[in-house]
This record gives sequence, structure tokens and C-alpha cells, in this order.
Amino acid sequence: MIRIILCLLLLALPCYALTYTETYNFVKPEAGDRGWHTLFSEDMDSIDSAILQAVQSQDVFITFTGDSGTTTADSATDTFTITGGTNITTAIAGDVVTITSTAGGSQNTWTVISGDSGAVTADIVGDSLTIAGAGISSTTAAADTITITSTEVDGDVNNETQNIWSTITGDSGSTAADLSGDSFTITGGTSITTSITGDAVTMNVDDDFLKLGGDIASAGTYDFGSANVVLEIPNAAAPTTNATGEMAIDTDLITQGMLQVFLASAIANVVATTDTPSDNEVPTYDSSGGTIQWEAGGTGGGTGSINLPVQSAKLTGGFLTSWDSAQIDAGEGAWRLSYDSDNTNVALWQFRMPTDYSSAPISKIGFTMLTATSGKVDYEVYVMAVSSGDSQNIVSASFDAANEIVAGTTVPGTAGFYKEISMTLSQDDSMTAGDLVFIRLHRDHDDADDTAVEASEVLYHQIEYTQ
Repeated sequence: MIRIILCLLLLALPCYALTYTETYNFVKPEAGDRGWHTLFSEDMDSIDSAILQAVQSQDVFITFTGDSGTTTADSATDTFTITGGTNITTAIAGDVVTITSTAGGSQNTWTVISGDSGAVTADIVGDSLTIAGAGISSTTAAADTITITSTEVDGDVNNETQNIWSTITGDSGSTAADLSGDSFTITGGTSITTSITGDAVTMNVDDDFLKLGGDIASAGTYDFGSANVVLEIPNAAAPTTNATGEMAIDTDLITQGMLQVFLASAIANVVATTDTPSDNEVPTYDSSGGTIQWEAGGTGGGTGSINLPVQSAKLTGGFLTSWDSAQIDAGEGAWRLSYDSDNTNVALWQFRMPTDYSSAPISKIGFTMLTATSGKVDYEVYVMAVSSGDSQNIVSASFDAANEIVAGTTVPGTAGFYKEISMTLSQDDSMTAGDLVFIRLHRDHDDADDTAVEASEVLYHQIEYTQ
């Protein structure tokens, strides 16, 4: 028995070896039979045919191609090796090749990334995503972290960081933003309103704030200096102010009202005027109008006086013709101007009002009685004032109404003693500094207030005034 093993390379398949095995028994031919070499040749043809049929039915790969590079079997016994790359292992068991990743876990990736506007999709295996943005100074990727740095937020290159309040605290309570788009409301409390325009918050306090709030106990400065703020203090007729520092306006004390401040133990009246002052003027009170006005202060707001000597009085002629004249008595000691008790006697003086005159003229009359020690006398003073340039004839009488002591003046209790009368000349014919002034003194004997039954004698007559 002869075993023939043939390995044939057929159909240009160098990477595969085909083994075909068959056993042939050769016997010696008998006479008349064909020779063994003839038989061998026939058998070989059968063998070739069988091998060719087996090879032609086998499909195989000749060349392998990877992501990079190719390889082709270049020998009948060539070997193809499957090797794992990074984090990859391979194993062959039977007809199975197993490829395993050693990276561990599952790899989740974003295929689409969206922004506030627009979106981007990875469209190739090795695609790259670039992070950029306006107002961003830099973006840095390191390991698994992407850092985005802001450059500025409001146009100011010196402002690199946006500082915000996350918690807002009040006198009582606080609040924290708990949403990305949270809102904070500013609401006015009692007597306070709020408004917002642009970046400004305005808080307005209404008129009732101090009244409703009561005492302001905390120390500090309270500024009411706005041109639109009016501060009204209490005002009433005879208001009660009885604690140090309290103030109010008494609308009854004088016509125009008087500001009063309580100082420790008493009320102080604050003098205020309603007109505009000039140089050297002082505030003076006019009882007839109930107001305080600025008047010429002369040498400083003191008291001036004009002496009207009894011996210089005019006793007859114009301005006196309607009455009997008083009489000069120089017989005993002092000069005296005698006024009867049964006739209305008069006397007249004239002078120029001093330039330091301001206001508040007062007539000072000193008198005595010859013998009477009881009853009253009623003296009256009349004023006529003519300013330079007035359309006034000085020989025509134009006296103001009478000034007198209401209810008369009680005479001294002892004959020969003298007494002074102080009479406010509220009816002063609007006399001013520099005026030509006429003063007429009457004893109104028939007035019900004149009850003394004997002559009275004037010792002096003087006019006092505020400078």
C-alpha cells in the first residue's frame, strides 16, 4: 500500500493548504491485462479531478484591510493574528473570536448640544465642540473640567466680577432669592410710598409721617431741606407748651401770631416780622394792627424822647379857637399849665420828629392838683403829622382821633403831690422820622371820666418813642 499525500496550490490561493489523502492498492497485472503504469496514470487523473473539485467549493479571504494598512497571506502556511488595541483584548475559542473592551462601564455621550439660541450636532466620529461667548475673557479645558471666565458685565473694563445680594435683611426679617428669576418687592410702610424709575428707587414720606410716628427718639439729624417740604408746627389760640423744647404758634397773642418756645420754666416769645428789614431797622410791635414790623432803629433800638416845656406851649390862635386856652402859672415855684375843671382847656406844641424815631410814641404827662385829693381827670392828646412834600396846608387842622386813658386817671391823694400819666399814642397820624408834628393836649372836663372838681396843673409834657 502506497500513501500519496499531495498538497496543491490551486486557483492562486497561496494562504490555504489543501491536503487530499487517498489509498491505492496496486496488484501485479496478469497476462493480457494492462500494465501498472497505465493504471497509475488513470488513477492520478481521478485524484486531480477530486482535489480540484474540493478546492473550488471553498470561499476564503486573501487580503485583510484595517483603518490603516492592509496585509495579504504570502505563504501556504501564513498566520493572521488579531491583536487588541488600547483597552481592547481578543480571545479565540473554536470558530469564535471575542473582542472585549477593558475601559469599563458604558460611555454616554451628547450627540446634540443646545444653547440659548441654536444647537450643534456631532456629525463625525472625531468631531470637536468649541466653547466661546461674548463677555467671556477665556475658556480653559483641563482634565474633565471646562472653566469659563467672565470679562465684564456692564461696559466697565474695571468691573470683572458681578456682585449681587443673595439675601436681603430688614429691621425685622430677611429674604433670600430662591429662583434664578426671583423678584424682590420694595413696599412702603405707614405713610411711605415707593416708586422705581430706571435704576432709582424713590421713597416718599407723606404729611402724616411725624404725626403718626409720634416722638422721634433716636439721635441724629433729620433733614427737611428740600424746596418742596413744608413743616407745619402746632398752632392754636393759647396752645399748651409746658415742657422744655416744646414749641407752638399762639394765634391769639397778636394778630399775626407769635412763635412760642418753652424754656425750662417759662414761655419765650420769638419775635418775627412779615416785612423785609433795611439797614439799622429793628422789629417793633404795632398794637393797633397786632403786627410786628421792621422800623428804623436809629442808634440801636433804644428809647428817644422829646421834651415839650409848658412855658413854650401855644395857647391862642389857629388849631385852638374852638376851646378855651390853658393858662401859664408861674407864681409859685415851678412853671405850671393850668386846666380848669369847668371848661375844656387846650395847649399846643410843634416840633420836628427826630431822625432816630422808629415807632411806639408815648405821651408822658406830669400833673398836680391845687387842693383836690379825690376824683379823676381825663386828659386827651391829639396828633397831626405832615411829611415834607405832602399835599397838606399847615394852617389847616388835620389831627388824628383822640388818645386817652380809658376811665380817666385818679388824682394824687395829697394836694400838691404830682403824678405821671403814661398814654400810648396809637392814633399818631402815621407820623415818621423827620415829620413836622403838632401835639395838642386837652382836659375833657365834661367827660364822665373827669370827676375832679378843681383845676389841674401840668408840670411837664414829654413824648417818648422807640428809636
